[in-house]
Amino acid sequence: MTTQFDLSGLKLRIQLLTDECGVREDYTQEFLEESDSELDASTPDFRIVGGGDSNDEWEPWLKIYYIEIVTKDKGKKIGRFGLRSVRAQARTVVEHENLPYRLIASERGGSDLEHFGTALFNEANRGRLRDEFLSGPTVGTGVFGEELNRGSFAFISGDGQFAKDDFFIKPEFQGQGIGSWALQELKRHRILYNINFLFVEPGVTDITYQQRNDAALVKSKHARVERFFRKAGFRRVGTSSYLGYSLKDDKHPSRNLAMEDDCEPLYEI
Repeated sequence: MTTQFDLSGLKLRIQLLTDECGVREDYTQEFLEESDSELDASTPDFRIVGGGDSNDEWEPWLKIYYIEIVTKDKGKKIGRFGLRSVRAQARTVVEHENLPYRLIASERGGSDLEHFGTALFNEANRGRLRDEFLSGPTVGTGVFGEELNRGSFAFISGDGQFAKDDFFIKPEFQGQGIGSWALQELKRHRILYNINFLFVEPGVTDITYQQRNDAALVKSKHARVERFFRKAGFRRVGTSSYLGYSLKDDKHPSRNLAMEDDCEPLYEI
């Protein structure tokens, strides 16, 4: 039986990973811890999520957060997800170094940022958005363009296997708007202050090894995840597998595109 939840009784517990051992700075006030074996067992291996030098000495442009959805009264864990914040200084071009170069070379960013950097940006062209997303048959709806070459951005993690910081809601609490609530709270949170865009690559993580061979099931689950993010205002960048959300510009073209008018990726699941 599904437990009905009062969303006003929830909050986000946001922690900043500050070194390779997973030392975290808590961004949540008055958090009351309650043991939860199911989610505790899936807590990230911080040697993978936050590996690298302490105090962001070598990568001052990157911040990594681990976020839990918890109840206000007892701190019961309902869900979790990770977030990587990339400051505009990562775009600085110094000889061969630029945005995609830094995302690929990062010891802390993980495969999510590495793949994001190579898929959308051209290392050979000063790290700018790839031309195929600006014109031609792969431009998609065209709601994203040159503005992605400027400013800071954040990326919602999707690693449910190793880092275990994918967007996850416990099964008994799914379908009650908790995930949508969490996204709206995240958009308003101070950790996204001065962040221009929020990105995600929708993917299926709540699936067993045996189920991966069921193409119809995988496609159905993937479509459900995409609908979830599209309902939250995310729209596709070109015909890539990535969806973006404009945090600062309410008049950005992507904010005015109906979800049913968004395009599909060039290569579908």
